[in-house]
Amino acid sequence: MKTKQLLACAIVAAGLVSLWACNNAPKTETVKTEPQKVNDWYGFGSDTLYGEHLVAILDCAICHTPKKMTEFGPVPDETRAFSGRPTDMPLPPIDRALAEKYGFMVMDGDGTAFIGPWGVSFAANLTPHATGIGSWSVEKFITTIREHKFKGIKEGRDLLPPMPFFTTITDDELKAVYAYLRTVKPIENMVPSALPPTSVKQ
Repeated sequence: MKTKQLLACAIVAAGLVSLWACNNAPKTETVKTEPQKVNDWYGFGSDTLYGEHLVAILDCAICHTPKKMTEFGPVPDETRAFSGRPTDMPLPPIDRALAEKYGFMVMDGDGTAFIGPWGVSFAANLTPHATGIGSWSVEKFITTIREHKFKGIKEGRDLLPPMPFFTTITDDELKAVYAYLRTVKPIENMVPSALPPTSVKQ
């Protein structure tokens, strides 16, 4: 019994000695390192090139670029890249009331107009022309995309379908997209205003 008691006391004593040694050991200064910055834009070298990559994988052109007909069907017209719904293009003869009633979306042949329960929405002009985003600051652009608000007006209406609500895109990514769009050809094109549902009295 005495042997066990002596052994327990020895263990406790050793623990106390170790604790004292840890508390009284010489202090070593922690070297703080700056968080690594993405100076090379994920390997693309610049915000513009990274933005071009993001615009391509997000497939912004599929809605925001008017189409031209080829032997392979309609393809984006690169001479009007990102200029949105052409001002003078009429809507096709679609029964809007039917589409709105049953809640399905109809896209016109050009792929820049969309009809559904919300009415009719038109793809915006994303070029750096005054009729596009030429006068927009990067902050206004970020507010528009991140908060899903028309023209970055926080108290205004939400963006209409089929414009997605980006919830995981970062500020750096939005800044890169903005930087790239500032480099595309400026195209004068005043996109028509959205139309309310047919059930709404004009």
